[in-house]
Amino acid sequence: MKKKINVRLVISSICLILFLLLLFLVVNDKTVNFDRRVYEIFVFNKLTTMVMKTVTFFGEWSSLLLISIFSVLILKNKIFALSIPLNMSIIALFNFTVKNIVCRPRPDELRLIEESGYSFPSGHSAVSLAFYGYIIYLIFKYCKNKFLKTILISFLTMMILSIGMSRIYLGVHYVTDVIGGYCFSLAYLVWYTYLIDRGLELHSIEVSKK
Repeated sequence: MKKKINVRLVISSICLILFLLLLFLVVNDKTVNFDRRVYEIFVFNKLTTMVMKTVTFFGEWSSLLLISIFSVLILKNKIFALSIPLNMSIIALFNFTVKNIVCRPRPDELRLIEESGYSFPSGHSAVSLAFYGYIIYLIFKYCKNKFLKTILISFLTMMILSIGMSRIYLGVHYVTDVIGGYCFSLAYLVWYTYLIDRGLELHSIEVSKK
C-alpha cells in the first residue's frame, strides 16, 4: 500500500507543480504567443467543425449526467455506481472555484459556439479527464477481458484528448486552459481513486466481520 501511495504522491505532485507553473505564466500573460501559435495550427472547415461540436458535447454537463444516471442504474456495486456522479460533482465544484479565483477571460478572436464564464482552467477538459479517467481506472482494475479492456481504455483516452482539442478549435479556450485543466484534474483524480479504494477496503472488512 505504501508503494501505491508514493506513486500517487509523485503523480499528483508533478501535476500540481505543472498546474501552478502554468497558472503563474497565465496570470502574468506569458503564454499569449504559445496560445496563438497552437490555435493557428487548426484547419477550419464545415466537416471538422461538425465533428468538434459533436465531440465537445460528450464533455457537457448534460451528457455526463446521463452517463452517471445510467451507471447508477446498471452497476451492481453501489459504491462504484454512486462514486461516478460524486466524482463529477466534486471536480466540477473545484474547477468552478479555481476559474472564479483566476478570472481569465475567454478567447474573443473567433468563437464557433457561445460559452459563458471564465477560461482557466478548461472545465470540459478537467471534468472530462476526471470523469472518463475514473471510468478508465475502474475498467483497468476490474475488467478481466484484456481485448475489451484495451478497446475501452483506448477509446476513452481518445475521448478525453479530443474533448480538450475541441475546446481550442471551437474558440472557447486557449491551449493553456486545456493543459491546466488536465493537470489540475489528474492531481485530483489520483487521490479520489485512492479514497474510493480505501472505502471499498473498509467496507469489505465490515462485511467480513458480520
